[in-house]
Amino acid sequence: MSGSEDIPQHFTVDNQLWEALQKANPEIISRNCEISFDQKDGFYRIPVLNDFYGIFPQDKRIVRLSGKRRVSEEKYQVELTLFLLYYLLGTKDIPLVGKRVSEKELKGGEMFFRGPHALPVNAIIEKFGQNPEGLIASGLLLGGKKVELGDASIELRPAPKVPVTYVLWAEDEEFPASVSILFDPTIQEFLPLDVIYGITILLSHRLVGT
Repeated sequence: MSGSEDIPQHFTVDNQLWEALQKANPEIISRNCEISFDQKDGFYRIPVLNDFYGIFPQDKRIVRLSGKRRVSEEKYQVELTLFLLYYLLGTKDIPLVGKRVSEKELKGGEMFFRGPHALPVNAIIEKFGQNPEGLIASGLLLGGKKVELGDASIELRPAPKVPVTYVLWAEDEEFPASVSILFDPTIQEFLPLDVIYGITILLSHRLVGT
């Protein structure tokens, strides 16, 4: 793993998550999550956007296997770590539904995603509200896929079975710019709402380049 780099672990993550991962069956997790497990070195290899990470259960350690450190990752280590652990532990062997729903359509989402948990779209609007092609360009650099929705939209994959789509309606003479973040309905089968909120924070900051 030449060139790999540990994510600093100077934060608190529930130790029970690591303990559960240590006891889990790697074959089942690999199948459910559509990832691989390195038997020799004992780690899960998971693609996150345009990078790869290694999750080492026995060492309670996460290592970046490719790419370079970003400011957004330094700022949002907890969100990324919790997302990866919950993804490994919670993802089920079920197919994606193949449709996109808003956060308010998720079970409990209408109450949860408001106030301090409103999805982080303001920075996206500020940077790309008058530049929809910029959103596409930024998303493609993160390994995203262009989608034909709104004035510009990009589907990102923070994990193989977690598509997250940003849809932008650009500012015009009548209306201000707006952004929606859409999910495959299966995300609520894999992740709790606070972890879904956390990963959108990281994705939004990656898109705006902070």
